[in-house]
Amino acid sequence: MTAPRTSSSAARAREANRAVKAASRARAAEAGAPDPATLDRAIADGLAVVIAGAPKGYRLASPIDAGRVLLAAAAALKARTERAIAAGKPAVVYRREAVATALAARLGLDP
Repeated sequence: MTAPRTSSSAARAREANRAVKAASRARAAEAGAPDPATLDRAIADGLAVVIAGAPKGYRLASPIDAGRVLLAAAAALKARTERAIAAGKPAVVYRREAVATALAARLGLDP
């Protein structure tokens, strides 16, 4: 049994949505803001750095400094840009203000 075919209008709508999302990502990149997936990876990397910096045996029992996580996340974004440039790939050059705004929005904080 085969899956029902999607209508061409549904396919056109999906393609239009993809184009809108790509344009949105391009505008964010031009503004120096990270996209949500990249921002989430940077936050996870920052959290990993802070946890790894705790004394062995106490890594899961140590309090986590939110400020250090945010600084480490910003450093992860900067490192991502530097790696892309070194590899000769197109890179987003993140702006400090755009990153701060994106982090605050993602974490539900006041900017």
